[in-house]
Amino acid sequence: MAFCELAEDGVGMRPAEGEVDLAQLDALEDAAPPDIREAATTVANASREIDEIEDLQELFERAFDLEEAVALARQEIRVYTQHHCL
Repeated sequence: MAFCELAEDGVGMRPAEGEVDLAQLDALEDAAPPDIREAATTVANASREIDEIEDLQELFERAFDLEEAVALARQEIRVYTQHHCL
């Protein structure tokens, strides 16, 4: 599963630092299974420009509660990979 490979490689567990990291975040979000997609989107949106974010809730989190939202999303991804990516 592509999501598991990306997550196990640490994609999304640190801030994006360039185009390659941004592309990997997009791939993580695209490959995320439905039950973890919201967390993957939150992590990806943390590195996007504000005008690239379409969802209102994600936009609010990006503007006002980014650090906590990303920390929670990263934890969700870690737990998911521990249980579903063997």
